[in-house]
Amino acid sequence: MKKISKLFFMVLFAVCAVCLAACGGGGTETVTTVRNISLQAGERYDAEGTQTEKRFVEVETNVTSGWGFTLTQGGSICSLLFENGTLTLAEGESTTTLISYDAEGEESYAIAADGGTFLLFAGEKLIYPYQSGTYAQASLGIVNQSAEELTLALVRYSGAARYAEEKIALAGEATLTAEGEGISVSQFGRVLAAGEKIYPENTVTVQIPEEQDGSVLSAVTLKNGDRKIDLTKISEGVWTFLPRAGGAYVLTVQFDVLPSLTLVPQSAVLETGGKTYELYEEYYDAASDWQTVEVNLVRLADEQEQSVTFTGATARVEGLQPGSYRIAYTYGGLTHTAYAELAAGDEQELILPLSPAELGG
Repeated sequence: MKKISKLFFMVLFAVCAVCLAACGGGGTETVTTVRNISLQAGERYDAEGTQTEKRFVEVETNVTSGWGFTLTQGGSICSLLFENGTLTLAEGESTTTLISYDAEGEESYAIAADGGTFLLFAGEKLIYPYQSGTYAQASLGIVNQSAEELTLALVRYSGAARYAEEKIALAGEATLTAEGEGISVSQFGRVLAAGEKIYPENTVTVQIPEEQDGSVLSAVTLKNGDRKIDLTKISEGVWTFLPRAGGAYVLTVQFDVLPSLTLVPQSAVLETGGKTYELYEEYYDAASDWQTVEVNLVRLADEQEQSVTFTGATARVEGLQPGSYRIAYTYGGLTHTAYAELAAGDEQELILPLSPAELGG
């Protein structure tokens, strides 16, 4: 009886194994390995059994130019070609450069497909996620576009989901939420739609308007959970960062009103012993002499100048860019200099001390 039971379970186990193999992932259920494939100029190698939702082809070669992967579906063929550190898309007579990448020392290349997303790897690093609904279940292959014979040391491929998912997992993934108007996010040279995935170990570029609706950018913060992520500003309004882990990245920007500066000319004062003494109070008449005060405002960053107009005893200058300013003001034939540091949101008042003599003597 025990022998019969043991035999029964052995048969049952074998049947279940066959059923699992037949049901798991669809398409070919094995990884096919072929060595030393030779392709003549223009010749194509089709990986059989990869017309499924998830599939991959992996190639080991030291050739970095003149070959690539093909996607074939419904008579349509496109090629993703490697050209000495440049990935190029070829469809019919048209070619498009997708991205430049580091090809030095790479001997393993792979394309892993999940529906209409095709992930291109050099080694284990993702170099480009190509997207096309046209080839959602394309047959994958390899093409030699060079003028010489191409030998591939090893080709591995499968149309089984469980094997393809191992390749797809190499890419990793994360999400980026950008909180603010007018923000553009790109990776691999492609502008990403809201909520689209980003991939670790590949630079993300964020474009943020410096000014918006009369306000100026004052703060940019990027976090992954509670961890603050460093951003690098590479030019006006352009920032980059390198996502190194999965998870949810949140980018927050803050805009403040453009700073303003109010200039107030008055008789010079002396502070001593805790008391303030107004000097030359009889020399400067605040009620009328403001009309003879001349002021020139210079932004130090680019030496851009602007004259200031007084209306009453003060002059208010609005819509200034944040930064450092030099204020040269002339009264009674003497020119004095003051400085101001303005940040976004500032409403600063600056006293311009006047005297009939050089100050500080």
